[in-house]
Amino acid sequence: MMRLPLLIVGFLLFPVTAAAQKVRGIRSVDFRNFSYESERTKFILRDGKYYEGETGSWYSYALSGVTYVDFNGDGNDEAFVVVDYKTSGTLDNAQDYYVFAYRRDKAQLIFHEWREKPRAARLKSRKIVIAAPFWKDGGLCCPSGIETSVYVWRNAHLVRLSQRRRYMDPNTKWWLIAGRA
Repeated sequence: MMRLPLLIVGFLLFPVTAAAQKVRGIRSVDFRNFSYESERTKFILRDGKYYEGETGSWYSYALSGVTYVDFNGDGNDEAFVVVDYKTSGTLDNAQDYYVFAYRRDKAQLIFHEWREKPRAARLKSRKIVIAAPFWKDGGLCCPSGIETSVYVWRNAHLVRLSQRRRYMDPNTKWWLIAGRA
């Protein structure tokens, strides 16, 4: 008689346990409450945000998105994380692009790129595509054009596969073919 209630409780707990076991690896990492560190910066997001400074001089970070992709084809997902950066200064905005793998029971940084005033970042199959302005000469007021970089997994790393630049004529603001500026 006592076995029936225990059996019912066991069946009720099994789906929870099975579901909990599926959420392991990189998907178990809470990137909204996470310490980010790269060669350029270090900050900790709380509820997806970080803010530092005063009214006239401030900067902030905010989690923009997390996408899971198996970049290296090993059957385990990596996390592609985009973090927005904003400041009261002339830089205005930028984005950090991170890829984390799950190794030794924690998230490990395997890729990081940063772009000023980004236009777009997207995943295309197992490729990362980043489009942002570039500056050949002069200040941040006048970008020379748009650079699109594609990153793929090669030899145990994410590496740049291609880089395409579209130049803008400074006088007419027309787009020129790469290399003819």
